[in-house]
Amino acid sequence: MDRLGVAERSFVRADFSAADRAALARADLVLLAGGDPALAWRVFERTGLEAEIRARRDAGALLVGVSAGAVAMGWLVEHDRIGGAEPPLLSFRFVPGVVAAHEEAADWAPLRRLLRRAALPLPGYGIPAGGGLVYHPDGSLEPLGEPTLFLSPESTGPPCEALLVPSYVPETGSTRTS
Repeated sequence: MDRLGVAERSFVRADFSAADRAALARADLVLLAGGDPALAWRVFERTGLEAEIRARRDAGALLVGVSAGAVAMGWLVEHDRIGGAEPPLLSFRFVPGVVAAHEEAADWAPLRRLLRRAALPLPGYGIPAGGGLVYHPDGSLEPLGEPTLFLSPESTGPPCEALLVPSYVPETGSTRTS
């Protein structure tokens, strides 16, 4: 945040106090950090933080999600990463699909399972460690750093897979041409 020139910063806690609410109401940038996506989503719903984050977004604030924060930007959050019986939780639904973060070592099995369990025609986006995905106001998606896995919605068979490849490689500063 220092490098971006962000001088005023606040850490909003799970109890979402009046001071936290006031700080969020002034925020031009909201960073949703990592952790347990289902636990975080329950806190957002219980405290009213969900509505406040939506209001900041509607007012033009930039939202950034890291790990579980990125997952919450999509449609669904898995209750049980091992495949429990509870249905997935609906989340912010800002990004038109289901977002998963750093599951590449498991070949995105939790994301694939969640898409099957959801029984909704939603695409999946797998953001690997070191990668990012920007969802622009015009609805376009831009991968950053590392390729993002795209799983098309299932129709009659397994989802079609593709890699969304970043056009800029941060390590070299070069532009990819392919």
